Amino acid sequence: MSRRTDIGVSVKIIKFSMKLIGLWKADNTIDKVVTILIYTCLLTLMTIGVMLSLIDFFYTLDDIYSAVNIFCAMIAILNLIGKLTIFGINRQKVFDIIDRIEDTIENGKKEEYGINAIIDCERKCVVLVIILGILTQGATANYVILPFVENFNGNTSVKSLPIQIHVTKLSHSESPYYEIGFVLEAAIGVSAAICSVTINIFLMTTNLHLVCQFEILHNKLKWTFSNDLDITDSNISRYAFENLKKCIKIHMMLIDYTAQIENACSYMILVQMLSSGLLMCTSGFQIFFFSGTILKFVFGTSLFLTSIGEFFLVSWSCNEIILASAKVGDSAYNTTWYGLSATGYGKAYRDGLQLLMMRSHRPCYLTAGKFCIVSLESFNAVITTATSYFALLRKFVDDAELRN
Repeated sequence: MSRRTDIGVSVKIIKFSMKLIGLWKADNTIDKVVTILIYTCLLTLMTIGVMLSLIDFFYTLDDIYSAVNIFCAMIAILNLIGKLTIFGINRQKVFDIIDRIEDTIENGKKEEYGINAIIDCERKCVVLVIILGILTQGATANYVILPFVENFNGNTSVKSLPIQIHVTKLSHSESPYYEIGFVLEAAIGVSAAICSVTINIFLMTTNLHLVCQFEILHNKLKWTFSNDLDITDSNISRYAFENLKKCIKIHMMLIDYTAQIENACSYMILVQMLSSGLLMCTSGFQIFFFSGTILKFVFGTSLFLTSIGEFFLVSWSCNEIILASAKVGDSAYNTTWYGLSATGYGKAYRDGLQLLMMRSHRPCYLTAGKFCIVSLESFNAVITTATSYFALLRKFVDDAELRN
């Protein structure tokens, strides 16, 4: 792709994926009906998935390994129901954020550094889309294909579904009930994967574009004043001060932008954090204590990698916001402020620079449901918590085996 066609790709991906889950601006009545139907169908499918998982979970409590396997699927779907519901409630806020991203992209095109920074950001977003797609669709493919392969290689007289449907009057190992159940559960899995990729793409793309705007601000601060400028001494202090005022306004706008993202996405991040911790624990248990075919081991591994990968990317993008906003103070200090006069506009420039540096000591950040700041440290904390849960689950299994 050329440098110009790289710009705006991430926003186009967000818009397209949001149309797939029924959350986009409708231009007419027909579009509104279609978006409502898509959104309702997705929520209905995943609700059915949770109900089937919950029933199957109670039927498999005697087998801890099967129960943990079903629990993983149930938590993954509950995670998406929670995020999709929050996404729908904050629909207008999400639209406002996307509009703001488009505005900042247009403003960034006005200078060479801004174009380069946006292109670099767009390429990072595309890479994240590819990574998320591979992780999520890989786990979904394993979930859907697993029973099909087992049925093909095993006893074809007793067919199994990804999640068993416990309706006593029907035999789900016979046609056409088996095919109906398989298509239903495959649709649930694919729908869940699309929702997961869409919501995570939106969150990470938004974060990276915010980081990009902070980087552009760093460059603007660098050029608020330079000795190489062809301006008379009587006007250079005023010129620098006017540039600094523009930078301070941009900084205030970015602080407000961060608060806007926080209001729309905070509880989605909380749901992701909680579900990732549980999925790391349970899918890790499947890996280290798997019982069954190698395909079940592969499914547990793919789910484990997906749960780690999703929350790591969310934590990393949030951590980048903290680092980029904190670096504003360093960029301000690195200007050649000492070359200005000590009175008039020169003094006003120094005072404004000090205020900007003091504000940057409290960096911008996103939280998980207003409870904790999301960063790589919070990712490490979730890993530690998941390890503790894993140890408790292992002890529970060991005690159960000793009793038997």
